[in-house]
Amino acid sequence: MITAVVLLALASPAVAGLVFEKAEYAARREKLMEKIPDGVAIVWGAQPVASYYRYAQNNDFLYLTGVEIPNAVLVVDGILRTSTIVFTSTEDAARSEGISADLVRNPVEYTGIERAMPYENLNAILAAIASRSKVIYTCFRPEELLREASMEKLSTLQRNMTLNIWDGRQTRELQFVSVLKERFPQIEVRDCSPLIWELRVIKSPAEIDLLRRPRASECRHTRNCSVRCAQVFTNMSFPRRSIISARRAERRRAPTA
Repeated sequence: MITAVVLLALASPAVAGLVFEKAEYAARREKLMEKIPDGVAIVWGAQPVASYYRYAQNNDFLYLTGVEIPNAVLVVDGILRTSTIVFTSTEDAARSEGISADLVRNPVEYTGIERAMPYENLNAILAAIASRSKVIYTCFRPEELLREASMEKLSTLQRNMTLNIWDGRQTRELQFVSVLKERFPQIEVRDCSPLIWELRVIKSPAEIDLLRRPRASECRHTRNCSVRCAQVFTNMSFPRRSIISARRAERRRAPTA
């Protein structure tokens, strides 16, 4: 689970290295593997930003890897008990995003993830998974970016896009689900969003320790910092809090007799 301190630290410029030790992220991936012993999870990272703001990774990917790099994919294999990070980048591109060039030079050493593959190999990776596994897990819920809450985002996207008769597009996540089912009809595709959220709800000793020793220098929002931290902590640290908020919003919108 990503805490307010962690998220705001990652939002500051020139972040170097992982927030936690590599063993912390490895333990999180191991816990996810325990939940998917019959299959393989595909977790997408956030896409590049089309603005002047600094790139920020989505919370689920960040929770499992600590890695902030655009267009990355994490493969967590519950059958073979290994993980693979898939991305293609250059040192210059990484530096321009405020990302350590060490991630590009030696991703296995930098992340502690067992394997690293170029993004161009993703098709072959998915085909190999489909040939030996009957189940692929992936996130059905919209990604949760900085200062976003997944369930509120889902409600907004449904209202303005997927259920809008003048639009009808699927979310990025559900589009991937559709493509998986089309290309690998023999595979069962399951939602791993709630599995990751269950893990994020429970804080590890390392997360608790970080919460207990926040530093003002980690937050670039010097003005009204306490208010901003409270907003991030409320909206992003607890996925179940987002679920409750979404349900309350739905009740408020429901027509009365």
